[in-house]
Amino acid sequence: EPVGARLMYLCVDEPSVRVTFAPTVRLPQELADYTVLSNGPLVSKETNASSDDHQFPVVFKFQPISAVPTYLTCLVIGDLEHIESTPATVDSLPEGEKPTPIRFYTVKGKSHKAQFGLDVARFSLHYFETFFQSKFPLPKLDLVAVPDFPIGGMENWGCICLTEGCL
Repeated sequence: EPVGARLMYLCVDEPSVRVTFAPTVRLPQELADYTVLSNGPLVSKETNASSDDHQFPVVFKFQPISAVPTYLTCLVIGDLEHIESTPATVDSLPEGEKPTPIRFYTVKGKSHKAQFGLDVARFSLHYFETFFQSKFPLPKLDLVAVPDFPIGGMENWGCICLTEGCL
């Protein structure tokens, strides 16, 4: 884990180092229906048949997230489904401000097991926003149940991963 980010991209993988993380992910056409998640929201998904890189024509681009410690960057790629909600603070938001979307992703066929986790995330986000009198600083919160996740969980910014057994 101390050098895990270096396996994905060139970086200084130290807790004190912060980066702006805005990944672009390229997939082969046969994986075009897969879900791709990262720390920030998906900005675009394009299939470019005329691309110079014919092996990977499906391109996912993500919104930049600033000041992320490299060890908390995240990419999840898989055949996933999700359920979603927003925090309980929706009624108390200033006019024009959007609530933080909360999504719980699972492998296909298991999203019905994620409702309790989504409810806890929704309650917790509302509780801590109220307690600290501060809105959640990221544009979204994804939770991902990963089968056979050896470390149990990882608190990646905006894309929290946990072992599927927690469901």
